[in-house]
Amino acid sequence: MKRASLVWILVHLFAWQASGQNRPTTSEWPFYGGNVQGWHYSPDSRINPDSLRSSGGLVLKWSYDQIPRYDGLWFQKHFDRCKDGFRETVQDTPQVADGELYVATWHHLYAFDAQPQAGAAIEPRWIYSLSFENYSCKGYMWSGPRLAASATNRGVAIDKGILYTTTLDGQLIGLEDLKKPKPRLLPGFPINLLALKSRTGAPLNEIPQNQLQTYSTSSPPVIYDGKAILGVAGGDGLEDGFMQGFVTAIDAHTAEPKWIFCTVPGLSLSTGSTPGKTVIGCTDSQTRPATWPTNKTGREGGGAVWMTPTIDPAHKLILFGTGNPVGSRKAASGEVRRSAYTGDDRTGLNLFTDSIVALDANGHLRSYYQEVHHDLWDYDQASPLIAVHDKGIDILGAAGKTGWWYQFDAKKFALDDPGSRMFDLIGKQETSVPTRPAYQHPWATQPEPTPSQDFMLHRTHMFDPPIKPVHPGDAVCISPGTFGGAEWGPVTYDQEAQRIYLIDVEEPTSYASESDGAHRPPCKSTGDPKQSYIRAVDPRTGKVDPNLTSEDLGEYPGGLLSTGGGLVFVGTRDGRLRAYDTSLKLVWSGCVENVEKTTGCQYTITAAPMSFTIKRTQYIAITAMSIAPGGKSAIFVYGLRNMRNR
Repeated sequence: MKRASLVWILVHLFAWQASGQNRPTTSEWPFYGGNVQGWHYSPDSRINPDSLRSSGGLVLKWSYDQIPRYDGLWFQKHFDRCKDGFRETVQDTPQVADGELYVATWHHLYAFDAQPQAGAAIEPRWIYSLSFENYSCKGYMWSGPRLAASATNRGVAIDKGILYTTTLDGQLIGLEDLKKPKPRLLPGFPINLLALKSRTGAPLNEIPQNQLQTYSTSSPPVIYDGKAILGVAGGDGLEDGFMQGFVTAIDAHTAEPKWIFCTVPGLSLSTGSTPGKTVIGCTDSQTRPATWPTNKTGREGGGAVWMTPTIDPAHKLILFGTGNPVGSRKAASGEVRRSAYTGDDRTGLNLFTDSIVALDANGHLRSYYQEVHHDLWDYDQASPLIAVHDKGIDILGAAGKTGWWYQFDAKKFALDDPGSRMFDLIGKQETSVPTRPAYQHPWATQPEPTPSQDFMLHRTHMFDPPIKPVHPGDAVCISPGTFGGAEWGPVTYDQEAQRIYLIDVEEPTSYASESDGAHRPPCKSTGDPKQSYIRAVDPRTGKVDPNLTSEDLGEYPGGLLSTGGGLVFVGTRDGRLRAYDTSLKLVWSGCVENVEKTTGCQYTITAAPMSFTIKRTQYIAITAMSIAPGGKSAIFVYGLRNMRNR
C-alpha cells in the first residue's frame, strides 16, 4: 500500500514537472497587455492543470480590500452633485515590475510589495492621488470635458523605472522614484492631452456649450521607441455630447509632444489651419473620395480609441482600434441631438471609425481596415488588437463587436497602400444593407468575412435598419448587440499552444426608430439571458475552432489570461476566478475572497487577470469590486496551495 502510494506520488510529480518546462526565476508584467504586442500571456508553467490538482488548487496568498470606491479631493468636493449619477467599474489589470505591484483606480494609484513576507500586514507602500478638476459627473460644469463613460482606470505602464498612467480628464502622468516612500512627477508631466488638440483647432475649453466635448482617458499608454503612445476616447455621441478621437505620442522622458493622428479626419481643423509635421491624418485628402460630408458643421465626430495601442515590433507598426462615428439631427424643437445611430448628416464610409489602423513610429498612416462602413449599430472595435510574430506565425488580429475575428498577414498589412484600397480579409465578402428609413442612409454594403471567422453562436438581424414602433417599446432585437460580439476585454495568445482565445458575448440589444433619430429600448420577450463564452482561434489559419467552447460565463467578463502551463484564466461577474485547460474545460474555480466557495461570492469582477513570477514562485492576480452597498474594491493575489512552485 505504501509502495503504491509512493509510485502514485512520483508519477504525479513527474507529470507536474513535465507539464511545462518554462520556469523563469522572474517574470514581470510591465504593460496592460503584459508585453507591447498585447498577448496577455505569462510564459511560466508552474501553475498548470496537474499542479492545480496535486496541490489542492490555488490559495489566496495576499490581498488588500480597502480601496475606496469613491475617493479623492474632486469627488469629495462634488459628492452631493455626483453621488446619484456616478458609475464606477474596476477594470484594472495590475502591473508588476522590479518586485512592485501597482493597482490603478480612477482616483488613486497604489504600490505594493508584490511578494510580501508571510504573515506581514498588507499595506500600500505608497498611494498617489490622481487629482483633477476639469470634469463633471452630471450636467455641465464648464464648456469642456465631462464624464463620458464609467469612471475607471485600466492600469499603468512601467518603463525604465518610470510609471505612466492617465486621468479621467485627459492627463498623462509620469512618475519616478517609485521605490521611495513617495514618488514624484517626472519633469514636464502631467501633460494635458486635450490641450494638444488646440494645434488642430480651437482649444476644447473654448468650444461653445452646444458643442460640448465628452473626452476621457481610461487606458494606460504603451511605451515604444522612447514614446508614450495612447489614444483618447469619450462619449459615443448619444445624449452626452460627442468627441473627435485621436492618438498621440509623447516623449517618455522630456514630455514633448511628438505627433497627433486624428481618427476622424478633417473635423478638428479650423478655417485656414494647415496640418504640420506633428498633426497627421487630420484632413480627408488621404481617403479620397471623401468619406465624410464636404459641408461639415463641426458636429460630427467619433473614432474613440478606448484601449491601449498594440505594437508590432517586427514590422514597426503602432496598431489600434477605433470607435463608432457620431452624427447629429435637429429635433422638431430645433434642439441638436447627437446619436451614434443617426446617419443622414454623415454620408459616406466615415473613416477612420470602426477601423483597425496601423501607423509607423512617426505617426503616419501605414494601413487600415474598416470593419463597418457608416456604422449605425455601435459596432466599434473595442477589444485591443494583438500582434503575433512567433514560430512561423506573423499575424495581426482583432475580435470585433461584429462577432467576427479579423486576422491579417502582418507583412502584407504593413506594406499595403491605404490610399488605394482596404486590405482584404481572406474570404471577405460584402453583404447588401437595407437603406430604409431614408434618413439613415447606411452604406450599400458591409464587409462580411466567411463563416469560418464567425465566433458567435447566435446571429440575427445584423445590419437591419431600425423599425418604426407600432406599439410602445416595439423594436427589432439584433445580435450581435451593443456589447458584441467582443466587448473591450482583451484576447490572449497562448504561445505554448499557439492558439488565440477570445470572449464571445451573446447579448442581443434592440433597435428602434423615432421621428428624431434612433434609440435602443430594452429587448422585449427575447428570452435570452446574458451569456458569454471563451472561443479558440487557430492563428495559422484564422479559423475559429467550432469544437472548443467553454461553459457559459454569464454577463461579459473583463478579459483573458493564458499561461505556459496550459491554462486560460478569467474572472466573471459572479465573483469567481476560473481556470480552464486548453480544451476549455473547467479545471478550477473559486470566489476571489474565499476560494473554498464557488457560489455566494461577495465581489464582482470586470477586469482581466494577470500573472507574475518572483523567486521561482508564480502568482495570479486580479482586481474586483465588492457588491455590498458602498463596498470597497480589492486586489487579490493567488498561488499554489500545498506545493512549492520551484
